[in-house]
Amino acid sequence: MLAFGGEDPLAAEDAGAALPGTERAGLPPSFLSVDTDGRVVRCDTFSKWVSPGLRCGFVTAPRPLIVKLAQGAGPSLGVSSPVQVFLVEMLRRWGPAGLHRHVQRVQAAYRRRCAVALTAAAEHLSGLARWEAPRGGMFLWLELLGVRSSADLLDEMTRERVCVVPGAFFSAHETPPDTPFVRVSFAAAEEEAMVEGFRRLGNVLRRRREAGAAPARSTM
Repeated sequence: MLAFGGEDPLAAEDAGAALPGTERAGLPPSFLSVDTDGRVVRCDTFSKWVSPGLRCGFVTAPRPLIVKLAQGAGPSLGVSSPVQVFLVEMLRRWGPAGLHRHVQRVQAAYRRRCAVALTAAAEHLSGLARWEAPRGGMFLWLELLGVRSSADLLDEMTRERVCVVPGAFFSAHETPPDTPFVRVSFAAAEEEAMVEGFRRLGNVLRRRREAGAAPARSTM
């Protein structure tokens, strides 16, 4: 999310980009890396690359703003004190080298899971969906071909025990427009379950096509 204009600061949430201490291979530079006059406020989270359930984040900003944030909020931002103490102690014990090794392990795991997701999509969704291999993060976006609104398939996908998020759920509009996209996470599911999920999603789309749903033009 971005907000900027004139001399106002620019705020950016960069949690899905490259992990701290790693190269952003093939990715555009972050706003923070090109900031020369202290206007960027970057918000990150520990929850995806240190521990999935660790709901704690951090802010990178000019020192005067950090001071004001600390004065106004302190540690009471909805994160329990024991979690914060645990995180600080863990990072202290790891040190920069230990943190870098951990991040590399996480990257390798996501890379492997992404490869499984792409292989499963090619096997079960060819001709039914369109996608591009992600260059970072933990999600695969699918365009469901012949589907006007992916949200209309929620009930059927739920019956098949397929868990995806319709693209309309990410819209900022009060009345989201129809969109054929869904977001698939490959962060937590076991590899076999992931493959089975793609197979079931393929079954849903085939039934939809056989039922004579009107084709929709690709928007990707």
